[in-house]
Amino acid sequence: MTETIRKILAALTGNLGVMIATTGLWTVAGNLTTPFFALYVLELGGSYMNIGEIYALGSVIKVIPGFLGGYLADRVGRKRILYTMTYLLASLAIIRAFAPSYRWLVLAAVLEAVFMGFRQPSMSSIIGDSTEPDNRAMGYALMMVGPQLVGILSLSIIGVLMDRHGVRTVMMWGYITVFALGSIAAFVRQRLLEETLTVREPVTLLAGSLGDIVENFRETVDSLSGHFKAFLLADFVFTFALGLGDPYYVTYATEGGETVLVAVGVYN
Repeated sequence: MTETIRKILAALTGNLGVMIATTGLWTVAGNLTTPFFALYVLELGGSYMNIGEIYALGSVIKVIPGFLGGYLADRVGRKRILYTMTYLLASLAIIRAFAPSYRWLVLAAVLEAVFMGFRQPSMSSIIGDSTEPDNRAMGYALMMVGPQLVGILSLSIIGVLMDRHGVRTVMMWGYITVFALGSIAAFVRQRLLEETLTVREPVTLLAGSLGDIVENFRETVDSLSGHFKAFLLADFVFTFALGLGDPYYVTYATEGGETVLVAVGVYN
């Protein structure tokens, strides 16, 4: 147990610590806006159907960039893709902050899905590469729990501000904060993260390479155990059920005329 703690503390001085700190910045900013996104769509002239369409569009578009992001992470490197996509994701907050209508939120959702799809494999890989196998699960746990504890700070004040100044004004303030803290997070990742990819190969995104990506995906699926496939099926069902209500939770909670605090996980 002592040896495990020592390894975790050592990891926190490197890439894992950088990722926890920068994800904490994202979470503080994200909790100002993400829980209330549905209200913002309605405020900008959208409908309940538009809320669902934006969430669905982002989920669908994210799939292909995710495969390509995994391919590039194993060739270009994890760090470069990670901080570049973080800069781009931060810039989307400006579009959302000054969106004249909900249609601009659709554009931002499409771009966000592309950027996150490219970035996520690099994020997961650099955390995995920076931790030892025997304490990797604890490393991921710290990534999930640590930033959420920091994010409580922003959740504690945002509802009060919305009641006083209105959804649109406070969401604008929130997205400007997302841009500022997200840009800082990207800069810190650019300067402090250490690249973990040791062997690089040329990038050749031709028809043959795309075919290799599809073939590797098929081989991975075929190699999964029956228990893991059952777990994936259960996760699909849960995600489907969550998608039926989660985007509308805040609208349901505010039907009585009061804004409540909604905790939402932000993993950036």
